[in-house]
Amino acid sequence: MLILDRKFTIRVLAILLAFLMGCASKSSYFESPSDSISGNDRNLFSKALREQGKGRYEAARILWQAFLKEHPNSFEAHNNFGMAYFMDDRLGEAIPEFESAHKWAPFSERIRANLSRTYKLQVSVLRENREYDGAIGHLKSLSAISTSMEKEKVLFMIEELDHELFESLKKLNTKEGYEEYVKKYPDGPNAREARKRLEEFQKSSDNTSSAETEEIVTENLGVESVPDKLDENNMGEVAELEDITEEVLAAGEASVIEKSLPPMPTGAESLPLADEEPAHADDIESQAPVAETESMQSVSQGEEEAASEADAPTNKLISELSAVAKESSSVSVDPELA
Repeated sequence: MLILDRKFTIRVLAILLAFLMGCASKSSYFESPSDSISGNDRNLFSKALREQGKGRYEAARILWQAFLKEHPNSFEAHNNFGMAYFMDDRLGEAIPEFESAHKWAPFSERIRANLSRTYKLQVSVLRENREYDGAIGHLKSLSAISTSMEKEKVLFMIEELDHELFESLKKLNTKEGYEEYVKKYPDGPNAREARKRLEEFQKSSDNTSSAETEEIVTENLGVESVPDKLDENNMGEVAELEDITEEVLAAGEASVIEKSLPPMPTGAESLPLADEEPAHADDIESQAPVAETESMQSVSQGEEEAASEADAPTNKLISELSAVAKESSSVSVDPELA
């Protein structure tokens, strides 16, 4: 229903414009071709004009096409042909004919007026349909044939349509839309903002690509993330482990040193008591191997305990101390001194 109303409105506007132009009066048409045209072609021109005056626009267009086939540079025929389209509510087809007429007769006020009116009406239709690019294009063409005073109004209309166009692009908010706008209107009133939005799209695209790359690397590594540093809980656990390691190392070294040293004889142990009989040489000799065996067993047991408590770095020290202990414990007591 809305489409029908719109078409009806356009037709009414076209008829109104024609009425204002003289309601198909002679002011909008050329009644005769150039003087250089004569004979049958001149009669063909007159016949086409009569059909158009009777409202038989389709028949008139056929006759105009036949005439222009023989005389393609006739601005009079192009103008009248354009009017045949205009009066039949076919503005898009009327414009090229008026433009051709203006090309061959750029100083004709009649042709300029016909083309200007058609541009304005077509712009209104395109604007209603939100076909802003086409409307702006026609306004630019209109500006080219307008007088200085008219041109100022046309430029204002172009700016208005440009803002309407850009608002529609902002609602869609697509990279392709802004790129197309900058391409068509590099110096338009909204070109700067369009470029700014394109930069934002580019930054967003770069960030997305970086995140996708990190995700791919993470998946390939088989880990969720790679932390830059340990958190506070992990740091506490590491410090605690370091303290325990130092205590173990210290305890292990002390134990090895204490257990690796051979038992030294004291005066009380080396001298017999007053009530005891002096020990015979055979008894002393038999006791020496026993002491040596007990000392070696003590050292061996100390090595095993230290090895189980200390870590890898301490094992080397344990081995060295054990060797020293073995050498010390291998010295026997001289029977004569005993």
